[in-house]
Amino acid sequence: MLITWLRWKESKDPPKKHEYRWIRPHQGYLSLNADGAVKNGSDQQAGCGDVIRDGNSSWVCGFAKALGPCSAFVAELWGIFEEILITKDRNKTRLEVQVDSKAVLQCLTSSKNGSI
Repeated sequence: MLITWLRWKESKDPPKKHEYRWIRPHQGYLSLNADGAVKNGSDQQAGCGDVIRDGNSSWVCGFAKALGPCSAFVAELWGIFEEILITKDRNKTRLEVQVDSKAVLQCLTSSKNGSI
């Protein structure tokens, strides 16, 4: 399986606001858009969801999952992991992963070894 980690786009207008948008994958690749979230409160319930789209932005597959208590960082990583397993089972071998978390992007693209 060939995976490329992508893409982060920040809008310069107005300052401190981010613009996140789908970016067409390279020819022959599918695009995985991942997200994780945590409900504020004492129990910190988290969930994740992903969608895979082709180069025409057509839906290929996706999922949503309740995870229980964890951080948004872990929820987003969990979603990426689940979707990689799904695409592997479907024999999809070229995948570009798009995330909206700089921390997740840095974790996945870092050359450092070790646990998170």
